[in-house]
Amino acid sequence: MKVHYLAPEIIQKKVDEFCDLYPRANTIPVDVEKLIEIDLKLQIIPIASLKPKCDTDALLSNDLRSVLVDLEQFVNEKNLNRLRFTFAHEIGHLILHSDLFKLFKFSSVDDWISTFNNFEDKLYKDIEFQANEFAGRLLIPPNKLIEVVNQMQDKIEMWKNSTSLPVSNNFIEYIARTISQVFGVSQKVAQIRIEKEKIFKELFDN
Repeated sequence: MKVHYLAPEIIQKKVDEFCDLYPRANTIPVDVEKLIEIDLKLQIIPIASLKPKCDTDALLSNDLRSVLVDLEQFVNEKNLNRLRFTFAHEIGHLILHSDLFKLFKFSSVDDWISTFNNFEDKLYKDIEFQANEFAGRLLIPPNKLIEVVNQMQDKIEMWKNSTSLPVSNNFIEYIARTISQVFGVSQKVAQIRIEKEKIFKELFDN
């Protein structure tokens, strides 16, 4: 069992196709719960102690009909941004790995644990990386990210004029806080997208 390598541009194409098919995915921030329940017609099923048992916030059922989510994570409003990414991650599995998930045989949380414990480490890392990449691109579209950054030019120019040093992590973190609020994601997710799109490298090289 293996998963095919997907280049970032291929994953972006999958995201674009998904957004064309489901206009709701083009809103900022993305309402992933409605995407899952209304557009994809999947059932969201909160499960008590899912995260302690599986070390995961949510999982896609192998029949592709439901998303199981940790009950505490689901009801805690403080986890709204984290949950948005979690659901987008599971949508990523649905779009990118549906054939693979159909091969799995699990009908309970314990079955899921057993299935994924038997995964080769590289296979698990590959599908998780791809689902994360899909989620990040879905929630923070590169073109929308650039638009938001362009609206922050005053802050960027102030920074550029105040230092001759390369773009620092402190500056990226500062911008990521604003980006995270716009797109409804964690600061960590926003920072990853900023760095992967190399936005500030290009700006500061000008």
